[in-house]
Amino acid sequence: MAGLEYIGITSQMRSSLIPSLLALSALAAVVPPPVTAGITSTRSLSALLAESGYIVIADVVSGQSTQSGSKAMVRVIRSIKGSASEGQLLHIWSDARSQSAKVPYPIPSGRGLFFLKGESQADLEIVPVMTGSVVTFNDSYFDVPASSGIQPLPGPAVSSVLAEILITLFRTAEQGRTPGRGALFDLAHMVRSHWTELPESAYHALLVSPSPKVVEAAAAGLIGYGRGDAVLAHIEARRHQMGPHERKALLAEVAARTRQAEAGEIQRLGLAATLAGEPMDARVAAAAALARAHTAPTLPFLAALLADPDQRLQALGVGGLAAFANNTETGSFAIRPGPWEYRTEETIRMSVMDESAFAARSEEYLSFWLGWWDSHRGRVAAASAANATPPGEVKKNPGQ
Repeated sequence: MAGLEYIGITSQMRSSLIPSLLALSALAAVVPPPVTAGITSTRSLSALLAESGYIVIADVVSGQSTQSGSKAMVRVIRSIKGSASEGQLLHIWSDARSQSAKVPYPIPSGRGLFFLKGESQADLEIVPVMTGSVVTFNDSYFDVPASSGIQPLPGPAVSSVLAEILITLFRTAEQGRTPGRGALFDLAHMVRSHWTELPESAYHALLVSPSPKVVEAAAAGLIGYGRGDAVLAHIEARRHQMGPHERKALLAEVAARTRQAEAGEIQRLGLAATLAGEPMDARVAAAAALARAHTAPTLPFLAALLADPDQRLQALGVGGLAAFANNTETGSFAIRPGPWEYRTEETIRMSVMDESAFAARSEEYLSFWLGWWDSHRGRVAAASAANATPPGEVKKNPGQ
């Protein structure tokens, strides 16, 4: 327990610390992990980029898969990385460790995004986009539509390999993956890991796509830029057209991925959380986002939630105030090392964010944190005016 002693937590605090942090950390599990299919999973774009000497969009001209592997000839449509040129024919292959088929079959024609490695363009090995028991040639690349409804994106010109890959996958998601062609992929998860590769204006443009997958990924990008409020505004504007599953996914994205919000976003999220006329699921998502950020400027809005009649909002208000008072990490809710002027045995003991745990002692929690806010609001306001944030806080990638 030396680590707990180091950050100034006494033995009397320990019994209440772990349950409190477990309750707080439950909020981090809202968004599911990346796509997996059976016992296969999609590799990260960073890993694919690092291993590949060539990345091309190409049409399959011919090929065959057997139990010993697959061989194909592809014609390059666009070279994203490497020295292949448009119109060039490449001979590509994959051995049985990454690609196999129970019976020989011809590889169907179609367009794909291929990651390749090798010294000779006449003998390039496929770097499969999925790991595990990949069983068809189609699982080794991403399907690419011949055309797409996505227009050139606004903002600065794309200048990175990762940006070109993301745009290509946005187009695939926009049109829809061809059945039986190309690997499954979670575009939103990819954007969470690489959101800075595209400008904020691109995500705003993509947010109006008719494809729910494109919209979810665009929302992930906007949240990376600190614009969860824009996602909430989009949800409200399309509340009569948006299906319940899409709405739930976007609200979960706002709630679970918002980290250190900027001043303008805090104001907009705060209004969305505290205005009684807003839809309740949007209010809960905005409140959860504020609780995850739990910087000094969020506290007036979190404190206002203590007076709301809805227990979900009350619990998030208490949880956000407690996270600030105890100086916890954004997202993980682990207590940061070192002293912190607001943390006491009582603030740790009275930490909760889980609605059911809050409901069991709601009056006690509300009484304590209302009193705490009355006692500390002046000092917090001064810290906020001075642009103070808990030590060690940095804006993190929303995928972390």
